[in-house]
Amino acid sequence: MSIPNNLCARCMKPDEGFSQCPHCGYTPQQNPEPFLPVGTGIQERYTVGCLLLANGDGASYSGWDNKMNAPVQIREFFPVNISARNTGDNSLRIINGCETAFYEYYKDFIGMARMLAKLRDIPMLVPIYDIFETNGTVYCVGELVDGCTLSEALERHSRPLEWKQVRTLFVPVINGLAALHAAGINHYAVNPDNLILDASGKLRLTNFSIEAANSSGTYLNPQIFDGYSALEQYRSDGRLGHHTDVYGLASTIYTALTGTVLPDVLQRMNNETLNFPLEVSSQLPPNVLSALNKALKVHPEMRTNSVDVFKQELTSSTAVNGVVKEYEKEQAQLDRESARRRMVEEEQDYYDESPVGRKSNIGLYIACGVLGLLLLIAIAVLAVVLGGRSRENPSSVEPVSIEMSSELSSEPESSSESAPEFNFAVPYDIMGVNYSDLTDNMQWAYMRFVFDGYVFSDTFDEGRVVETTPSPGTLIEEGETVHIKVSLGPRMREMPKVVGKKAYQAAATLSQLGFVVVIEEDAAQGNYGEVIGSDLTAGREYEYGTHVTLTVSTYEKPVSSSQQPSSSSQQPPSSQQPEPSSETPPETSPTAEE
Repeated sequence: MSIPNNLCARCMKPDEGFSQCPHCGYTPQQNPEPFLPVGTGIQERYTVGCLLLANGDGASYSGWDNKMNAPVQIREFFPVNISARNTGDNSLRIINGCETAFYEYYKDFIGMARMLAKLRDIPMLVPIYDIFETNGTVYCVGELVDGCTLSEALERHSRPLEWKQVRTLFVPVINGLAALHAAGINHYAVNPDNLILDASGKLRLTNFSIEAANSSGTYLNPQIFDGYSALEQYRSDGRLGHHTDVYGLASTIYTALTGTVLPDVLQRMNNETLNFPLEVSSQLPPNVLSALNKALKVHPEMRTNSVDVFKQELTSSTAVNGVVKEYEKEQAQLDRESARRRMVEEEQDYYDESPVGRKSNIGLYIACGVLGLLLLIAIAVLAVVLGGRSRENPSSVEPVSIEMSSELSSEPESSSESAPEFNFAVPYDIMGVNYSDLTDNMQWAYMRFVFDGYVFSDTFDEGRVVETTPSPGTLIEEGETVHIKVSLGPRMREMPKVVGKKAYQAAATLSQLGFVVVIEEDAAQGNYGEVIGSDLTAGREYEYGTHVTLTVSTYEKPVSSSQQPSSSSQQPPSSQQPEPSSETPPETSPTAEE
């Protein structure tokens, strides 16, 4: 079984006899190992074409449906960190010790594929037509979209898009994401490379992966897209959700509007300001600027938490009023004492300026005038008397110093309001507490905690409270807000020794330390699936978020027949067998360590 000779293995259009496809520019070549070779037949129906994408949980290929004589896209579940391909029959086998993780991710993958197949009527999705299990794994087959990525389209356009163009392109995407979220599916990798502009000018969202392939600290290589991935995707304990897709969607819209990519989210932690060029900001409605600012907050607790809310704020000018009201509410709480004083002063001014006030004060004005005149006469008389005494005996006169009592000089304080009673204080032992435990601690129920961001700290471990405002020991009222900053751990992280470790173990360790892992394969001598090199030096310190490239061996040692793993350890659940749960993986036979 093979692709018809006159078709390009990438776009499945006639290549017209050229060595390079006139439609997509593809030059015929073989797919890299360990991925399926071009021309591989599956299920006696589909033929594999060019490798389009490989990420943490699998690989996508162009393909040909020999029954329908139509191009397709084939997605294969193939987590390269915890599985390998057998030579000869293209089936997968699980690396020793990874059975539980493999079956858990397998279950997530096939569940997501089945749900996407049910939602094929959503216009911005790429329809899935077929799902089947063979070769020790699962495949899903869908439409091969004729078009280019949004990244390519923006590059060809050579200038940023106007808001009306962006609105037309992205409203269907926003509606589609909202429908996906309602069905329990998140994408976690919304960016210009995963949006295809099809022949009709519509955007289609592609390249879905399971959650474990989009976050750090798992067995899989995380998909991290600088400028588009949210902060929680860089952290091993980050909680992904609808707000994660909001960040990816908003950053993609930002790129379309400005022609530039946002700085990496780790670089934005201390400065979240969005820098729009003047020519862009001047043509954007205020509600759009407001919506993007809220959707691109670095910290998930401060970010717009749903696509529906993001859409409403993008398309409704009332969003700006909502932001202003929220800001005014916070300011009113902080300034309530001064506000009350201003109110008293304004009422007094109104009374003095009103006709009633002026009439009622006539008597007071006359009385003040009479008293003033009498005071002047008294001063004149006193001056005469003192002057006479001075002439009689100059030496007997001493300088007179008049000091006004501090009690008399100060304005009497208003007794209409009683001073607040400070019966509580910000506790000192709150420092170093795990942030997730704060709200569960009833002894601090008199305070209202507000998350105020992450900071690096050499003193406190990651996830611990490192700073409070007001500071510990400060007297506060019951119910007063205390702003909390949480530690990310030290900025500099020591690179551990990973050479000789299994790739999935090394990747998980490095991700938990804050490194961003990149895997490169090498067929040199070594044990299959083990790290044989790294571009960072073990024992040296590197900044949080530093990318580390691990070189992993794909060399397979010859194994004797007596050491071959049994078939039960190689095959995940097939369509004829009950699907195992992740909690109770199938029994496996002892195998030789790769």
